[in-house]
Amino acid sequence: MAQPGGKLVLHVEEASLTRDNETFGTMDPYCQVVYNGKKHRSETHSDGGKHPKWNYRLELEVLDVMDEITFKVYNSNTFEDDQIAHTDALKIYNLIGPNNGMTENHHMIYEKKNRGTIRVRTQYIPNAPAEVPEDPAAAQMLEMQKQQMEMQRLQL
Repeated sequence: MAQPGGKLVLHVEEASLTRDNETFGTMDPYCQVVYNGKKHRSETHSDGGKHPKWNYRLELEVLDVMDEITFKVYNSNTFEDDQIAHTDALKIYNLIGPNNGMTENHHMIYEKKNRGTIRVRTQYIPNAPAEVPEDPAAAQMLEMQKQQMEMQRLQL
């Protein structure tokens, strides 16, 4: 059963990696977020090594909180980018938690081994219900939800 969608604001802050695939010099990592078949790419942290910081902000229109999202970290190279690590597919509802947003470290893997963590902060703003209920108490509750959503939008 589909769950209502909304706007997901992602802040991909940083990673702490255990894998280094750079032969000479220091890795230049970037993060790729894959949602609904689309790939979104952060800036490359030049010489970020095993502790890159991106502070990458991305807004996604979520169709269903049961959808999956994946985070991948690559080392940017001149000829071909090499994958360093990735998360398992995560459900959107696991990223937003019970309070419509949180900050959490997610484990990253490569070749079935733990390769570090990626820190992601989220905020989720559910879509407003389409129908206006006839019951006055329900209408009041709907109005309160709309006000809360507007307050959340202003905090972005």
